[in-house]
Amino acid sequence: MGRPEKIRLGDVLVAQKLISQEQLKQALEAQKRGGRRLGRVLVDEGILSEEQIAEGLARQLGLTFINLKYYNFNRKVSARLPAAFAPWR
Repeated sequence: MGRPEKIRLGDVLVAQKLISQEQLKQALEAQKRGGRRLGRVLVDEGILSEEQIAEGLARQLGLTFINLKYYNFNRKVSARLPAAFAPWR
C-alpha cells in the first residue's frame, strides 16, 4: 500500500474556490513573515472563517467534517462527562 499523496491546505482551498491563487500567495508570504500557520493567517486576515479552515483541513486529510454546532448530543451521556470535556453544560 503506497503513501497517500500529500495535498497542501492552500491547494485544497484554491481548488474549492474558497480563495484565489493571489490570496494564497499573499497568505503564504504573511505566513513566512510571521511564522503563523496558513489557516491562522487566512482567519486573522478575515479571508476565511475558522469553520471554512476546518472543512478544508478535513478535505486535505480525507476526513468527514462534522459541525458539532448542529449535532444533537444525548444529554444523559453528556451529563456524565467532566465539565472540561463538556463546555456546553
